[in-house]
Amino acid sequence: MSLDEACEVITALEQAKARRIERYRNSQVGSQITAMAFEGTKGALQVTAKGLKLNPITALAGIIVDAAERGIDATGGLIVDGISTSSATINLPVVQELEEAIQQLNKLVSDAQASNL
Repeated sequence: MSLDEACEVITALEQAKARRIERYRNSQVGSQITAMAFEGTKGALQVTAKGLKLNPITALAGIIVDAAERGIDATGGLIVDGISTSSATINLPVVQELEEAIQQLNKLVSDAQASNL
């Protein structure tokens, strides 16, 4: 492999690394957005449950809505944790491998250039 080809490979690896980091960051942002959505849903259900519990006629519906809110809260937590964890598990090792490959190729290019002087 020539030095020019090695430099092209390094550039391609750096671009792949940047794309992978962007995917990771997008997943983390998606996780945060999902958390906010579940918090909003949880808040709306809490208010609804409290309102329904005030009236004896709708108190049973309030209890049901309250139980649904707890289920939504638990589900939201699982989904948010799953997104965040799977994103880190999938993307971060690839970023590390790409970084190691880039460093190794940079060292080879540097050594080759030094030996040509």
